[in-house]
Amino acid sequence: MVAIHFKHGHELNYIYHALSRRLLAGMKLNKKKRQLLIHIPAHRKEEGISLIKDVLKRYLLEQKRLEWWQSILAEDFYYRDQHEQNEIIQIAQSILQGKRKDLPVQIEEQDDIRKIETELSDVLNNNPDFSFDAFITFRLRFYLEKMGRLMEIAIDEYKLEQDYQMYLQYLRDYLQKRKPQMKQLHVVDDGHFLFFDEYLRRMSPEELEVMIDRNLLFSHPVYVDSKTIAPLLSIAPERIVLYTDRPSDPIVKTLKNIFEEKISIQPRTDFYLVKNE
Repeated sequence: MVAIHFKHGHELNYIYHALSRRLLAGMKLNKKKRQLLIHIPAHRKEEGISLIKDVLKRYLLEQKRLEWWQSILAEDFYYRDQHEQNEIIQIAQSILQGKRKDLPVQIEEQDDIRKIETELSDVLNNNPDFSFDAFITFRLRFYLEKMGRLMEIAIDEYKLEQDYQMYLQYLRDYLQKRKPQMKQLHVVDDGHFLFFDEYLRRMSPEELEVMIDRNLLFSHPVYVDSKTIAPLLSIAPERIVLYTDRPSDPIVKTLKNIFEEKISIQPRTDFYLVKNE
């Protein structure tokens, strides 16, 4: 028999119902106050232990982890607004899923899951009368600490994204007020950006320098790239055609976010087709 003691009734009920849906023949469940008693037939002990382990693991990774994150955000970092919590948690999930390759951090999620499985197997086989809270506190300390570090990284990313969105909004507001200096501008990504006017005449760096609005650079000198973003914003063309073979590059994404419907992205070879027409 396995006896698991729970501090919280909702955890007991969750595990009870999750096991009820998957019970093996001959297995029986009993709730006694905050205790869950699980009777496993002797001939199905290995299968029964494996089932309990899987249910507990799923609860830890799908429900309990979310509670930990919310608690860490609220208690350690004072992020109590649910919308902010959700934004940060989405970032944390994307890091765990390996979608943030640009970050200098390695979260080996599969290794952690294997360690959790090992700890669950050990306690279920060798100490089948245990406290769920004590198991988490002592056996999963490594994982709790890692989740704390993950939240720190996710918060840093959240702050950076907030700054980036404010930066984009400032530039959009500037662009909206700026009078267009040209109907159409062609920009070719050739390792660095080359500018061509609406008649496909190459614009020299000196010519672009003269056209840059100095107030833009003085207002946000750190954020505004003087080689690309500053001349584009200063010219504020009605339409930009950007020819590039790296549409997912950060600078290209930023330009799309600033100019929105005013910019179109085309393959670099299209420029030479247009130029030769």
